[in-house]
Amino acid sequence: MPFAEQALALHRELGDQHEECNALNVLGIIQIWLGQHRESYQSLRQSLEIANSISSSIGIGFAVTNLLLHHYVREGKFEDIFAFLEPLIEKAMDEEDEWLIGLLIRFKGFVLFEIGQFESAIDAFRMSSENMERVGSINGKLLALGWMSRVHAALGEYGSASKILSEVEKQAQDVGDDESLGNAYAFHANCILQKGDPKGLQEGLSLGERALEIIPKEDYFRHGFTLEFVAALCLELGKPDEALKYSKEIIEMAEINPSPYMPERRFFIHSKILRALVQESEADEYLQRAYERVMHVANNLSDEELHNSWLENVRVNREILEAHAEHGLAE
Repeated sequence: MPFAEQALALHRELGDQHEECNALNVLGIIQIWLGQHRESYQSLRQSLEIANSISSSIGIGFAVTNLLLHHYVREGKFEDIFAFLEPLIEKAMDEEDEWLIGLLIRFKGFVLFEIGQFESAIDAFRMSSENMERVGSINGKLLALGWMSRVHAALGEYGSASKILSEVEKQAQDVGDDESLGNAYAFHANCILQKGDPKGLQEGLSLGERALEIIPKEDYFRHGFTLEFVAALCLELGKPDEALKYSKEIIEMAEINPSPYMPERRFFIHSKILRALVQESEADEYLQRAYERVMHVANNLSDEELHNSWLENVRVNREILEAHAEHGLAE
């Protein structure tokens, strides 16, 4: 912490605003790990304001990423994200910054997808991929397309999802884009899981394991959701002991990381695996935690359409509510 503060003071003294942005981002992340949530938010907002003032697309991208993951998503304030992103998108459009537009629209697509606004999410990811292609960012294009495939899978359009993922895998291999390739393997595994065809589950598990070989453990966001898919596939294949190995890692990451991404999903898959192993008390504990997170997010959604979308359109949320009622746990 003192080193980050010293670096920030030095860059301010030198008048290097680009490095000041970077230092504020680092400081904000350190503060969130120390549990200093308000201070972290202030540091990241300062970073964003400076990046905006000097039109640093990279600086804006870093600050927005950290604000979304470590504050808005962590606190379950998805509706607030739209109000946060819209003026940034408008400014990027006014300045015709195609790369930044593509990035911010992709972030908007994430949020739309997570709360069950699937058709709008597809539009956002398509626009993001087109913007990234125009500026020659193959990585940006493939990331958007990969996430678009997840939306198609959520809609039950497994053929469309697989077609997109096959193209992403091919292009990622051609250009050596391991980030997009790892995502494609993980999302393909999830597509197979969602489809639920017993004949494909082993292939899905193999794809998930390949994704884990590529995605660094330090990437809590991508490594975490890939572990979810692999754990769920093991459970579906009748391998609860192996599934528990993966879900324990998921829970350890969620407990260590101050900003676990969509923790309700992690708690729920762990609960299902524990119940399969007849560890009922622990299973109830994690199911209750999943339920409380789902309802916390729901209570933050004042817009009725978004509130209902979160509870009704998102499959895992429906399953959490049904399991919670089935096992008679506390409201």
